[in-house]
Amino acid sequence: MKNILLAVTAVLMFASCNFLELDPISEIPANRMWQNQRDVNAGIAEIYASFRLALLDNYFFWGEMRSDNFVMAQDTYAEHTKLVNNQLTRDLSCTSWASLYKAISNANFAIANIPNANITD
Repeated sequence: MKNILLAVTAVLMFASCNFLELDPISEIPANRMWQNQRDVNAGIAEIYASFRLALLDNYFFWGEMRSDNFVMAQDTYAEHTKLVNNQLTRDLSCTSWASLYKAISNANFAIANIPNANITD
């Protein structure tokens, strides 16, 4: 019995585990993206989603809050006070443009890859 258990263990240890190598379901590999109409629609939806995420709070911070129409209240956050007074530093969350750069990057991928996709219109 012990010999059979050792033999099975040895076979399992040295057997190929190719069945465990699966592509992730949550993301499409770059070489299989932008191939058909469905991929193009998903890519464009991601562009809009990343743009909405970039402007979720930052639209107010970058626009209205920096204008002369904004009046600070008594309980304004310190970060917002610095923004209104134009005391911008890199540690302020509203001065990070990373989310907007992600939206621009997604749009650039679409511009580069949509002409090569197999779509009808």
